[in-house]
Amino acid sequence: MGEPPPTQAPSVWAVLGFFIPLVGLILWMIWKNDRPGDAGMAGKGALVSAIINVVLFILWIVFAGILFAASGSY
Repeated sequence: MGEPPPTQAPSVWAVLGFFIPLVGLILWMIWKNDRPGDAGMAGKGALVSAIINVVLFILWIVFAGILFAASGSY
């Protein structure tokens, strides 16, 4: 009655998908039918990363526009 061998934590796939979204997307496409749990984690990590990147890009554009407008008024 030994313990089952340790497996890799599913959250590893979410972290990998977050930091390397392209890999997360590819893993999701490959695993969506065979390993739906791992595929979901990798896909969610990639999706969260993409959303954060879009939000930061929009904030950067707004901030740059504000600085440009403020510098042109002098």
